[in-house]
Order: sequence, then structure tokens, then C-alpha cells
Amino acid sequence: MYVECKDAHFFMSNDKINDMQIVPVILADEQNPILACQDRFIRVVQGSDLYYEAGGLLRILTRPTVHLLPLLHPTPAII
Repeated sequence: MYVECKDAHFFMSNDKINDMQIVPVILADEQNPILACQDRFIRVVQGSDLYYEAGGLLRILTRPTVHLLPLLHPTPAII
């Protein structure tokens, strides 16, 4: 992730990334990558660390993608 044109964070995903969105998930004033990966996991990254992942036992049936749904307040939806 780059901040003001400088490399600020690095994250190595466990598998190929199919889709990605950058949205404030954890803190309202900080942007977080949401990754939809080939291994059918959804991963949320905070800085250079994995903050949250879902998949595996959840058994996402198709390759996941990340979509933002318009709501009254800006909350990202992971589909």
C-alpha cells in the first residue's frame, strides 16, 4: 500500500488475489484493503497485517469478488 507516493505497507497473500477494494473498515479515517482470493477466502488487511479472514469452512461456492453496497451509512459489504 502506498501513502503519499511512498511504500508504507507490504502484505503477502496466501493465494492469488482475484479482486480488491480499498475502503475504511476498521477505522473511519484509515483505508483497508479487502481481498477476494483464489482459495475462496476473503481477507481484510490492516497495515501490513492480516486483520480478518473468512472462508475455508464457510465454503464460498464460487470465486469471491468484493462489492460495495450503497447504504445510508458507508459500511462495506463482503459478498
